[in-house]
Amino acid sequence: MSKRRLLGLAALMLVASLVLAACGGGTGGGAGQADDDGPITIGFISHLTGDAAVYGESMRMGTEVAVKEINDAGGINGRPLEVVYEDDKLDANEAVAAARRLIDQQGVPVILGSASSSLSLAIAPIVDEAGVVQISPVSTSPDLAAFDNVFMVMPSDAAQGAAWADLAQRWGVEQAALMYINNDYGIGVKENFKENFLAAGGVIVAEQGFAVGATDVRSELLKVQQSGADVVFLVSHVKEGVLVLTQARELGLEATWVTDVAMQTQEVIDLAGEAAEGLYAIQWGRTDHPAYEAFAEAFTQQHGRDVTIWADFAYDTTRLVAEAIANAGTDPQAIADWLRSADGIEGATGPITMGEDGFRTAPGSYHLYQVRDGQWVIADDE
Repeated sequence: MSKRRLLGLAALMLVASLVLAACGGGTGGGAGQADDDGPITIGFISHLTGDAAVYGESMRMGTEVAVKEINDAGGINGRPLEVVYEDDKLDANEAVAAARRLIDQQGVPVILGSASSSLSLAIAPIVDEAGVVQISPVSTSPDLAAFDNVFMVMPSDAAQGAAWADLAQRWGVEQAALMYINNDYGIGVKENFKENFLAAGGVIVAEQGFAVGATDVRSELLKVQQSGADVVFLVSHVKEGVLVLTQARELGLEATWVTDVAMQTQEVIDLAGEAAEGLYAIQWGRTDHPAYEAFAEAFTQQHGRDVTIWADFAYDTTRLVAEAIANAGTDPQAIADWLRSADGIEGATGPITMGEDGFRTAPGSYHLYQVRDGQWVIADDE
């Protein structure tokens, strides 16, 4: 029995009540899809409404670009690809219900999603038990490695925390403050950065969490201000991150702000205005190669706008799944086996190789961006 399977069984026990409440005795994914010439149906779960819809809608658009390309080219071994889109509303119960519908009613072999690590963790025991494949374009919690049939196309929080620490070392940062959204994602990135930063001799002078949906973070910001930190690392979703930036500006907190992959989006600039000027952010995925340029052109042609956040990761995830089905068929276990062996698959975000933990391995494959004159640009000091 594999280490991932042992960890997965332990996690299943921890969330048994959630699973028992949601299970409806389905036959598992892929049922009814292997022996006909009709469409191949897969599922998609993410935030399509609510405060975090910027992520889910963007990833839906990226998925739609991939589906159009695949079907325009003749489908998967001659069969069209269809995606059933489900809205989890950034709510674990909604995500669980959506997963059960996709498994029990649609018989999908693969579920794409969710964008949230917390929601992906809520879904993971269900898909693992059902023998269905879950592959998230952007969930990053290391806890997802506990499940055999769960894969992630973005590197883990451990990789992002290490990238932050690498940046701090290159900048010569000896003291820093940390602000983080208090969920699986925020805590994961914060802890991994902290571990790497401290190991390199750095000192954390302030460490302040804030709630999902927070409406006032002035008390947390005052503690950061009193610490005298010249550099503040911020991990957050857009809504709460914008609040941090705008209230920091109101308080006159002067520091270099470095934020995370979830904040490197046009909405931050639109909502924070001048408070976003000078902000740095890391972002996974290279954009300086032909595969990305081709994707960006197709995205703009189909949706009439520039590429939105993580649409490229959703695009790559959909195409990766299509390639897995083309090579391995619609049986979920065969798809999972193919994904485990994925090595150097060309994508818009760069080459895709899966590690033993189910996460994509992508050393050095991030850009450092900065907001200048109201636009995200690749930073000179990358």
